[in-house]
Amino acid sequence: MQKGFSLLELIIVVGILAILASLTTMLGVGYFRSASLDQGAGEIILQLRKAQAKAMSGENGLRWGIHFVNPVSGAHYYQLFSTASDFSAGQIQEMIYLDERVNFSQPSSENTLDVVFLKNTGKVAADVSVAVFLTSDTANIRTITVSREGRISE
Repeated sequence: MQKGFSLLELIIVVGILAILASLTTMLGVGYFRSASLDQGAGEIILQLRKAQAKAMSGENGLRWGIHFVNPVSGAHYYQLFSTASDFSAGQIQEMIYLDERVNFSQPSSENTLDVVFLKNTGKVAADVSVAVFLTSDTANIRTITVSREGRISE
């Protein structure tokens, strides 16, 4: 009776392990990309709620909002601001950059978008949507909507 494994058996086992390792790697990369998008969308929602809470509490007697910037080149970012009227008359409180793997699709390239929450009510003048996507997978999009009543949802 023969003890041990034959060369053919070892080659088959190594081949199966290589296939499993490559599948695990592909699934892991996809997961981390999707996690980057989820984290980016989650951070936007968090900052929108922060601005809304500041507006509803009447902090500094001002409106609060988020200014989204989709530049032609460079990092995509958004800013938390306080204002008596709109972004141009406001003061930037905080600037947040998107992960380099995530970009805005709304606002579109070379454009900006402002979400300004009204003092004391936390409402906005009109429904607004912000959308982010993975640069490696433009079909994978997260859209965040703020309704006129101030509801923030994804």
